Amino acid sequence: MHFHFCNINHGSLGRLTLIDMYEFIGGGLMELGHTVSIGPLINSGVINVLWEGFVHPSFKEYDLALTNYLRNEKIVYGLIATEIVDFDRGFFNEDNRYNRLRLQSFLSVARNAQFIWSMVDHGIDKYSNHAPTKYIELGFSKYCRPDYVDKIEPIYDVGFYGLPNQYRIEAISNLRNKYKSIKFIWPDQSDIFNTEDLNLFISLCKFGIHLKQNVNWSYPSQSRLARYFTMNRQVISEEMQINTRKSLYCIGPSGKSDFNQYFADQFPDVLSNWKSLGKNVGEKFELEIPIASQLEHFFDVIKLDTSRTVVDYHYIQSVDFSLAMIESNNLAKGLVVEDAYSRKLRRSIKRKIRRQKYLNLIKKFFRM
Repeated sequence: MHFHFCNINHGSLGRLTLIDMYEFIGGGLMELGHTVSIGPLINSGVINVLWEGFVHPSFKEYDLALTNYLRNEKIVYGLIATEIVDFDRGFFNEDNRYNRLRLQSFLSVARNAQFIWSMVDHGIDKYSNHAPTKYIELGFSKYCRPDYVDKIEPIYDVGFYGLPNQYRIEAISNLRNKYKSIKFIWPDQSDIFNTEDLNLFISLCKFGIHLKQNVNWSYPSQSRLARYFTMNRQVISEEMQINTRKSLYCIGPSGKSDFNQYFADQFPDVLSNWKSLGKNVGEKFELEIPIASQLEHFFDVIKLDTSRTVVDYHYIQSVDFSLAMIESNNLAKGLVVEDAYSRKLRRSIKRKIRRQKYLNLIKKFFRM
Protein backbone atom coordinates (compact mmCIF):
# COMPACT_ATOMS: atom_id res chain seq x y z
CA MET A 1 0.00 0.00 0.00
CA HIS A 2 1.00 3.60 -0.58
CA PHE A 3 0.65 5.97 2.39
CA HIS A 4 0.78 9.64 1.47
CA PHE A 5 1.36 11.97 4.43
CA CYS A 6 -0.42 15.23 3.59
CA ASN A 7 0.71 18.35 5.47
CA ILE A 8 -1.29 21.03 3.67
CA ASN A 9 -3.09 22.22 6.81
CA HIS A 10 0.20 23.24 8.46
CA GLY A 11 2.52 26.19 7.91
CA SER A 12 6.19 26.01 7.03
CA LEU A 13 7.32 25.85 10.66
CA GLY A 14 4.65 23.31 11.54
CA ARG A 15 5.72 21.12 8.65
CA LEU A 16 9.23 20.96 10.06
CA THR A 17 7.85 19.63 13.36
CA LEU A 18 5.99 16.87 11.50
CA ILE A 19 9.02 15.46 9.71
CA ASP A 20 10.05 13.29 12.67
CA MET A 21 6.66 11.57 12.74
CA TYR A 22 6.75 11.08 9.00
CA GLU A 23 10.24 9.61 8.97
CA PHE A 24 9.79 7.23 11.91
CA ILE A 25 6.28 6.05 11.01
CA GLY A 26 7.19 6.09 7.33
CA GLY A 27 10.32 4.09 8.10
CA GLY A 28 8.22 1.47 9.88
CA LEU A 29 5.82 1.28 6.95
CA MET A 30 8.72 0.90 4.53
CA GLU A 31 10.13 -1.95 6.63
CA LEU A 32 6.75 -3.65 6.17
CA GLY A 33 6.98 -3.26 2.39
CA HIS A 34 4.75 -0.20 1.94
CA THR A 35 5.45 2.97 -0.03
CA VAL A 36 5.42 6.39 1.64
CA SER A 37 5.47 9.99 0.44
CA ILE A 38 4.83 13.44 1.90
CA GLY A 39 3.65 16.79 0.61
CA PRO A 40 0.84 19.40 0.51
CA LEU A 41 -1.36 17.36 -1.79
CA ILE A 42 -4.48 15.23 -1.55
CA ASN A 43 -4.01 11.99 -3.47
CA SER A 44 -7.20 10.19 -4.40
CA GLY A 45 -5.33 7.06 -5.46
CA VAL A 46 -3.63 6.12 -2.19
CA ILE A 47 -4.14 6.21 1.58
CA ASN A 48 -3.77 9.78 2.76
CA VAL A 49 -2.55 10.49 6.29
CA LEU A 50 -3.33 13.95 7.71
CA TRP A 51 -2.18 15.53 10.93
CA GLU A 52 -4.57 17.17 13.38
CA GLY A 53 -5.10 20.90 12.79
CA PHE A 54 -8.34 21.85 11.02
CA VAL A 55 -9.12 25.29 12.43
CA HIS A 56 -9.59 28.36 10.22
CA PRO A 57 -6.85 31.03 10.65
CA SER A 58 -9.47 33.35 12.17
CA PHE A 59 -9.70 30.79 15.03
CA LYS A 60 -13.48 31.36 14.98
CA GLU A 61 -14.68 28.38 12.97
CA TYR A 62 -13.78 25.09 11.35
CA ASP A 63 -11.84 25.26 8.13
CA LEU A 64 -14.42 23.38 6.09
CA ALA A 65 -12.73 23.29 2.68
CA LEU A 66 -10.64 20.21 3.39
CA THR A 67 -13.35 18.53 5.46
CA ASN A 68 -15.90 18.87 2.66
CA TYR A 69 -13.43 17.83 0.00
CA LEU A 70 -12.44 14.66 1.85
CA ARG A 71 -16.09 13.72 2.29
CA ASN A 72 -17.42 14.70 -1.15
CA GLU A 73 -14.58 13.11 -3.10
CA LYS A 74 -14.64 9.97 -0.91
CA ILE A 75 -10.93 10.30 -0.20
CA VAL A 76 -9.38 7.38 1.72
CA TYR A 77 -7.58 8.85 4.71
CA GLY A 78 -6.40 8.34 8.26
CA LEU A 79 -5.51 10.90 10.91
CA ILE A 80 -2.68 11.54 13.34
CA ALA A 81 -3.63 13.02 16.73
CA THR A 82 -0.54 14.72 18.13
CA GLU A 83 -1.53 16.26 21.47
CA ILE A 84 -2.77 15.28 24.91
CA VAL A 85 -6.52 15.77 25.06
CA ASP A 86 -9.38 16.36 27.49
CA PHE A 87 -12.66 15.69 25.68
CA ASP A 88 -14.50 18.21 27.86
CA ARG A 89 -11.88 20.96 27.63
CA GLY A 90 -9.95 20.47 24.40
CA PHE A 91 -6.40 19.74 23.32
CA PHE A 92 -3.58 20.38 25.80
CA ASN A 93 -6.13 20.06 28.68
CA GLU A 94 -6.61 23.82 28.36
CA ASP A 95 -10.14 25.13 28.63
CA ASN A 96 -10.24 27.87 26.02
CA ARG A 97 -12.22 28.41 22.85
CA TYR A 98 -9.40 27.69 20.44
CA ASN A 99 -8.47 24.32 21.93
CA ARG A 100 -12.13 23.27 22.13
CA LEU A 101 -12.62 24.26 18.50
CA ARG A 102 -9.43 22.48 17.55
CA LEU A 103 -10.71 19.24 19.11
CA GLN A 104 -14.20 19.62 17.65
CA SER A 105 -12.84 20.18 14.16
CA PHE A 106 -10.60 17.11 14.48
CA LEU A 107 -13.51 14.91 15.59
CA SER A 108 -15.59 16.25 12.69
CA VAL A 109 -12.93 15.12 10.20
CA ALA A 110 -12.51 11.85 12.13
CA ARG A 111 -16.08 10.75 11.35
CA ASN A 112 -15.05 9.63 7.88
CA ALA A 113 -11.49 8.55 8.69
CA GLN A 114 -10.34 4.98 8.12
CA PHE A 115 -8.11 5.07 11.21
CA ILE A 116 -6.52 7.32 13.83
CA TRP A 117 -2.95 7.09 15.07
CA SER A 118 -2.49 8.88 18.38
CA MET A 119 0.93 10.09 19.50
CA VAL A 120 -0.36 10.20 23.08
CA ASP A 121 -1.57 7.18 25.04
CA HIS A 122 -4.66 9.03 26.15
CA GLY A 123 -8.22 9.22 24.86
CA ILE A 124 -7.84 6.12 22.69
CA ASP A 125 -11.23 4.73 23.70
CA LYS A 126 -13.07 7.92 22.72
CA TYR A 127 -11.18 8.32 19.46
CA SER A 128 -12.22 4.73 18.72
CA ASN A 129 -15.86 5.84 18.67
CA HIS A 130 -15.01 7.61 15.42
CA ALA A 131 -12.47 5.29 13.76
CA PRO A 132 -10.18 2.36 14.65
CA THR A 133 -7.47 3.94 16.81
CA LYS A 134 -3.99 2.91 17.89
CA TYR A 135 -1.41 4.56 20.09
CA ILE A 136 1.86 4.86 18.20
CA GLU A 137 5.04 5.42 20.19
CA LEU A 138 7.73 6.61 17.82
CA GLY A 139 10.10 3.67 17.83
CA PHE A 140 13.24 2.48 16.13
CA SER A 141 13.45 2.23 12.36
CA LYS A 142 16.60 1.23 10.52
CA TYR A 143 15.76 3.89 7.94
CA CYS A 144 16.27 6.63 10.53
CA ARG A 145 19.76 5.57 11.66
CA PRO A 146 22.48 6.93 9.33
CA ASP A 147 25.61 5.02 8.38
CA TYR A 148 27.88 7.39 10.28
CA VAL A 149 26.34 6.75 13.72
CA ASP A 150 29.15 6.40 16.32
CA LYS A 151 31.78 7.45 13.75
CA ILE A 152 31.95 11.14 14.72
CA GLU A 153 33.76 12.23 17.86
CA PRO A 154 31.64 14.62 19.96
CA ILE A 155 32.90 18.12 20.67
CA TYR A 156 30.14 19.14 23.12
CA ASP A 157 29.11 17.60 26.42
CA VAL A 158 25.41 18.41 26.23
CA GLY A 159 23.19 19.55 23.39
CA PHE A 160 19.61 20.76 23.17
CA TYR A 161 17.55 21.52 20.10
CA GLY A 162 14.04 22.88 19.90
CA LEU A 163 12.08 26.08 19.56
CA PRO A 164 13.05 28.74 22.11
CA ASN A 165 10.67 30.07 24.72
CA GLN A 166 11.15 31.84 28.04
CA TYR A 167 11.10 28.66 30.10
CA ARG A 168 13.74 26.91 28.01
CA ILE A 169 15.93 29.98 27.66
CA GLU A 170 16.04 30.40 31.44
CA ALA A 171 16.74 26.68 31.99
CA ILE A 172 19.67 26.56 29.57
CA SER A 173 21.03 29.93 30.74
CA ASN A 174 21.04 28.74 34.34
CA LEU A 175 22.97 25.62 33.41
CA ARG A 176 25.49 27.54 31.33
CA ASN A 177 26.06 30.14 34.02
CA LYS A 178 26.39 27.69 36.90
CA TYR A 179 28.48 25.00 35.20
CA LYS A 180 30.89 26.79 32.91
CA SER A 181 33.14 23.72 32.63
CA ILE A 182 30.36 21.83 30.83
CA LYS A 183 30.23 22.47 27.09
CA PHE A 184 26.63 23.25 26.16
CA ILE A 185 25.28 23.83 22.66
CA TRP A 186 21.85 25.03 21.53
CA PRO A 187 21.96 25.85 17.83
CA ASP A 188 19.67 28.32 16.17
CA GLN A 189 16.68 26.47 14.73
CA SER A 190 17.52 27.82 11.28
CA ASP A 191 20.78 25.82 11.38
CA ILE A 192 18.87 22.55 11.85
CA PHE A 193 17.11 22.66 8.51
CA ASN A 194 16.97 18.98 7.61
CA THR A 195 17.37 15.51 9.06
CA GLU A 196 21.01 15.19 8.15
CA ASP A 197 21.87 18.39 10.01
CA LEU A 198 19.90 17.23 13.03
CA ASN A 199 21.58 13.83 13.14
CA LEU A 200 24.97 15.44 12.76
CA PHE A 201 24.24 17.89 15.56
CA ILE A 202 23.28 15.00 17.86
CA SER A 203 26.49 13.19 16.89
CA LEU A 204 28.51 16.19 18.02
CA CYS A 205 27.06 15.95 21.56
CA LYS A 206 27.72 13.33 24.22
CA PHE A 207 24.29 13.78 25.79
CA GLY A 208 20.99 15.35 24.88
CA ILE A 209 18.78 17.46 27.13
CA HIS A 210 15.03 17.02 27.28
CA LEU A 211 13.17 20.10 28.54
CA LYS A 212 9.49 20.78 29.01
CA GLN A 213 7.87 23.63 27.11
CA ASN A 214 6.68 25.21 30.34
CA VAL A 215 6.57 24.41 34.02
CA ASN A 216 3.17 22.70 33.70
CA TRP A 217 4.03 20.65 30.61
CA SER A 218 3.24 17.02 31.38
CA TYR A 219 4.13 14.87 28.35
CA PRO A 220 7.60 13.97 27.02
CA SER A 221 8.65 14.69 23.45
CA GLN A 222 8.21 11.59 21.33
CA SER A 223 10.34 12.79 18.44
CA ARG A 224 13.25 14.29 20.41
CA LEU A 225 13.83 11.13 22.45
CA ALA A 226 13.50 8.90 19.39
CA ARG A 227 16.11 10.98 17.54
CA TYR A 228 18.65 10.88 20.37
CA PHE A 229 18.23 7.17 21.06
CA THR A 230 18.46 6.34 17.35
CA MET A 231 21.84 8.12 17.31
CA ASN A 232 23.03 6.18 20.41
CA ARG A 233 22.86 9.17 22.74
CA GLN A 234 21.53 9.09 26.28
CA VAL A 235 19.26 11.95 27.37
CA ILE A 236 19.17 13.96 30.59
CA SER A 237 15.54 14.80 31.19
CA GLU A 238 13.44 16.88 33.49
CA GLU A 239 10.92 14.75 35.34
CA MET A 240 7.59 14.46 33.55
CA GLN A 241 4.15 13.99 35.06
CA ILE A 242 3.36 11.37 32.43
CA ASN A 243 5.93 8.84 31.24
CA THR A 244 6.32 6.73 28.13
CA ARG A 245 8.67 3.80 27.67
CA LYS A 246 11.20 6.14 26.07
CA SER A 247 11.08 8.74 28.82
CA LEU A 248 11.79 5.99 31.37
CA TYR A 249 15.04 5.28 29.49
CA CYS A 250 16.30 8.78 30.29
CA ILE A 251 18.56 9.72 33.17
CA GLY A 252 18.18 12.77 35.39
CA PRO A 253 16.60 14.00 38.59
CA SER A 254 13.58 12.24 40.09
CA GLY A 255 11.10 13.03 42.79
CA LYS A 256 11.85 16.40 44.33
CA SER A 257 15.40 16.52 43.03
CA ASP A 258 16.43 19.74 41.31
CA PHE A 259 17.40 19.62 37.63
CA ASN A 260 20.28 22.02 38.14
CA GLN A 261 21.50 20.15 41.22
CA TYR A 262 21.70 16.96 39.17
CA PHE A 263 24.46 18.51 37.07
CA ALA A 264 26.38 19.43 40.21
CA ASP A 265 26.04 16.10 42.00
CA GLN A 266 25.91 13.37 39.37
CA PHE A 267 26.76 14.65 35.92
CA PRO A 268 30.58 14.53 36.30
CA ASP A 269 30.43 10.77 36.87
CA VAL A 270 27.85 10.27 34.14
CA LEU A 271 29.91 12.25 31.62
CA SER A 272 32.82 9.84 31.82
CA ASN A 273 30.54 6.98 30.75
CA TRP A 274 28.76 8.76 27.91
CA LYS A 275 29.71 6.25 25.23
CA SER A 276 28.53 3.11 27.04
CA LEU A 277 25.35 4.82 28.26
CA GLY A 278 24.53 5.93 24.73
CA LYS A 279 25.25 2.54 23.21
CA ASN A 280 23.14 0.76 25.80
CA VAL A 281 20.11 3.02 25.40
CA GLY A 282 20.37 2.83 21.59
CA GLU A 283 20.38 -0.97 21.67
CA LYS A 284 17.51 -1.05 24.16
CA PHE A 285 15.48 1.32 22.00
CA GLU A 286 16.09 -0.79 18.90
CA LEU A 287 15.21 -4.05 20.65
CA GLU A 288 12.21 -3.00 22.75
CA ILE A 289 10.41 -0.30 20.71
CA PRO A 290 10.62 -1.12 17.00
CA ILE A 291 8.13 1.01 15.10
CA ALA A 292 7.32 -1.66 12.50
CA SER A 293 5.94 -4.10 15.09
CA GLN A 294 3.44 -1.47 16.25
CA LEU A 295 2.07 -1.12 12.73
CA GLU A 296 2.39 -4.70 11.51
CA HIS A 297 -1.05 -6.09 12.35
CA PHE A 298 -3.02 -2.88 12.65
CA PHE A 299 -4.41 -3.09 9.13
CA ASP A 300 -5.48 -6.69 9.62
CA VAL A 301 -8.45 -5.50 11.67
CA ILE A 302 -9.68 -2.70 9.38
CA LYS A 303 -10.67 -2.70 5.74
CA LEU A 304 -9.17 0.07 3.65
CA ASP A 305 -11.03 1.07 0.51
CA THR A 306 -8.28 1.44 -2.08
CA SER A 307 -10.47 0.76 -5.12
CA ARG A 308 -9.57 4.13 -6.66
CA THR A 309 -6.12 3.26 -7.86
CA VAL A 310 -5.51 6.09 -10.31
CA VAL A 311 -2.92 8.47 -8.92
CA ASP A 312 -4.76 11.79 -9.01
CA TYR A 313 -3.18 14.62 -7.07
CA HIS A 314 -5.20 17.67 -6.10
CA TYR A 315 -3.86 20.88 -4.64
CA ILE A 316 -5.90 22.84 -2.14
CA GLN A 317 -5.06 26.54 -2.35
CA SER A 318 -4.16 27.75 1.12
CA VAL A 319 -4.31 31.08 2.94
CA ASP A 320 -1.69 31.20 5.66
CA PHE A 321 -1.39 27.46 4.97
CA SER A 322 -4.96 26.97 6.09
CA LEU A 323 -7.50 25.68 3.59
CA ALA A 324 -9.73 28.23 1.93
CA MET A 325 -10.72 27.02 -1.55
CA ILE A 326 -10.24 23.98 -3.75
CA GLU A 327 -8.75 23.89 -7.20
CA SER A 328 -10.17 20.97 -9.14
CA ASN A 329 -7.39 20.96 -11.71
CA ASN A 330 -4.27 18.89 -11.16
CA LEU A 331 -1.21 20.69 -9.90
CA ALA A 332 1.29 21.50 -12.62
CA LYS A 333 3.89 18.77 -12.92
CA GLY A 334 6.75 21.12 -12.12
CA LEU A 335 5.17 21.98 -8.77
CA VAL A 336 4.42 18.44 -7.62
CA VAL A 337 6.63 17.96 -4.57
CA GLU A 338 5.02 14.96 -2.92
CA ASP A 339 7.97 12.68 -3.54
CA ALA A 340 10.74 15.19 -2.81
CA TYR A 341 10.89 14.52 0.91
CA SER A 342 10.67 10.75 0.57
CA ARG A 343 13.38 10.72 -2.09
CA LYS A 344 15.57 12.85 0.16
CA LEU A 345 14.91 10.51 3.06
CA ARG A 346 15.75 7.37 1.08
CA ARG A 347 18.92 8.86 -0.33
CA SER A 348 20.09 10.18 3.03
CA ILE A 349 19.57 6.86 4.79
CA LYS A 350 21.03 4.62 2.06
CA ARG A 351 24.30 6.37 1.39
CA LYS A 352 27.19 7.19 3.65
CA ILE A 353 27.60 10.92 4.17
CA ARG A 354 30.67 12.12 2.38
CA ARG A 355 33.51 13.16 4.63
CA GLN A 356 33.79 16.64 3.22
CA LYS A 357 30.10 17.34 3.71
CA TYR A 358 30.01 16.67 7.42
CA LEU A 359 33.35 18.37 7.95
CA ASN A 360 31.85 21.52 6.47
CA LEU A 361 28.85 21.22 8.76
CA ILE A 362 31.10 20.70 11.77
CA LYS A 363 32.87 23.96 10.91
CA LYS A 364 29.51 25.69 10.84
CA PHE A 365 28.67 24.47 14.33
CA PHE A 366 32.08 25.53 15.60
CA ARG A 367 31.34 29.06 14.48
CA MET A 368 28.37 29.07 16.82
